[in-house]
Amino acid sequence: MLNRIAPLNCVLVDLSQPMLDRARERVGAATTDSVQTVQSDMRSASFAAASFDVILAGQVLHHLRDAADWNAMFAKLHDWLRPGGALFVADLIAYDDPLIQELMQARYAEYLEQLGGAEYRNKVLAYVDVEDSPRSVGFQFEVLRAVGFSGCEVLHNNALFTAYCARKSR
Repeated sequence: MLNRIAPLNCVLVDLSQPMLDRARERVGAATTDSVQTVQSDMRSASFAAASFDVILAGQVLHHLRDAADWNAMFAKLHDWLRPGGALFVADLIAYDDPLIQELMQARYAEYLEQLGGAEYRNKVLAYVDVEDSPRSVGFQFEVLRAVGFSGCEVLHNNALFTAYCARKSR
């Protein structure tokens, strides 16, 4: 059972309508305030400047393709936040050091195999190779700072996944 959170006006953005429907159901159960959904690619989404106090980006940024995408997306996120607002990210990452990347990839592969067997592991890793472009936390923090964020902090890190936050200055 979810705890009630109020006030919480939410705007949920995703490419997948079924994901939005599920998210609306879960968030709607936690608040009596508004829950709006927008079916869109984050890169083409448009919101007024200073629209949000907090932005949560969960498992979405690793789909950005190149440095220009990362810069443009982080600039948008910065623009959409009110002064003093916070960006929280939980996502798939890569490592700059090839040996660490190889070790963490192997740990993830083991986990996937334990979860669903060798076929599942191979399916997920093949999908990641084609569809995803994760970047290191160092790269992401550099881009965040370049577009105006400060106070970048890692909250949690586990193999190829991390959670971090960054603030927009007041």
